[in-house]
Amino acid sequence: GRLDAVIHCAAQLGKLMPVAHLDLDTMRQTMTVDALATQQLIMTLGPLLQATPGARALFVTDRLAVRGKPFLAAYAAAKQAMEAIVLAYAAESRSSGPEVRLVAPPPMATALRKMAYPGESEAKQLAPAEAARRLLELLTRAELPADEVIDL
Repeated sequence: GRLDAVIHCAAQLGKLMPVAHLDLDTMRQTMTVDALATQQLIMTLGPLLQATPGARALFVTDRLAVRGKPFLAAYAAAKQAMEAIVLAYAAESRSSGPEVRLVAPPPMATALRKMAYPGESEAKQLAPAEAARRLLELLTRAELPADEVIDL
């Protein structure tokens, strides 16, 4: 009947292509994984989080999914939609809980990153296990930073 915390980090890149060539199926799939699944997760788990004093919900975003990045329109649009959903949920939850934050890790050595930036060196990228450790550390802090987006 309760849930102490949730970390949501699902993402789909979509196809790297010019906007004029972007097909509706790619947009639909990317929006479904990156934005609509976020809303469904909140709808499903929100009551359990709200029933738990001090519950927290962290949603992983990507600061590189910015407007105007060539060939990444589907991913950027879906991530921005996800951020809008999470920020609305955070505002709605301020007085009743849970604590809700967006979290932005630095570039990580993931399959998604390799697809988006082929040939990029992994030497300076964060290992996914280290990102997971940092996320768990955030969940156990006495207080979360007040920032809308926390840099990991």
